[in-house]
Amino acid sequence: MALAGEAMACNTGCAPPPPPTPPTNPNPPCGGGGCGGHGGGKTNVNVNVNVRAGAFGSASAGSTSYGGGYGNWSQTPGYPQAAGSLNVLTDDASAFEAYSETQSFTRQTIIQASCIDDTGVPHPASQVFNGRDIANNYRGEVYRCIAGTHMQWTFADYDGQKINFDGGKNMTCAKGDALWFEGGELTCRPQTPQRQCNERSLLRRFGVGIKILTLTRTETITKQRQIAAARSTSSATVMSFDGGVGGFVQ
Repeated sequence: MALAGEAMACNTGCAPPPPPTPPTNPNPPCGGGGCGGHGGGKTNVNVNVNVRAGAFGSASAGSTSYGGGYGNWSQTPGYPQAAGSLNVLTDDASAFEAYSETQSFTRQTIIQASCIDDTGVPHPASQVFNGRDIANNYRGEVYRCIAGTHMQWTFADYDGQKINFDGGKNMTCAKGDALWFEGGELTCRPQTPQRQCNERSLLRRFGVGIKILTLTRTETITKQRQIAAARSTSSATVMSFDGGVGGFVQ
């Protein structure tokens, strides 16, 4: 009975026992004075108030909590996020420049001619000069026809070895025209007036034959060529950020 009375008396008039001493944080965060002797830093602190006396536990993963009669606190460290290397490459640029080039072309052509009368019968054309080659600087008649006929002449490519008119082209001149050469071209022009029987005299003198024309021309051609282009490379260093106040940067 005496003990019961004392218990009732304590419930009505006794002072409660003092709260326990809060534990000391083994790894305190940087406070108002800074870390490592350097002031001015700020601390990111999450405070959880616990109204239940004597509470003690741990917070979520990555944090540490200490509880006491009046509350507890915790700090979650920042987690660094790494940014990968950044490399920028530029492809080779296409660059061109124009230049001139001189080229020479040589072509040989064989020529034969005949004179066609009004009945369609061919007669040999008269050569105006002896020999087969027509000089490039020659200017004048190459073949002539007797009066009353018109000239038909054929030309074909020549390989320098075999005379062959297969695949050649036929051209026709009007009556009274001769085959004329000048400036690298063969054309039909009115015959130069000559004495009578001139064509027969030419046939007796030079006979029937072909002519070979060798033409060489030079041309200047403009071309384009590609020039070398430099390849550039740039890179960035790796950086890490924790995203919190007072964190660290690498």
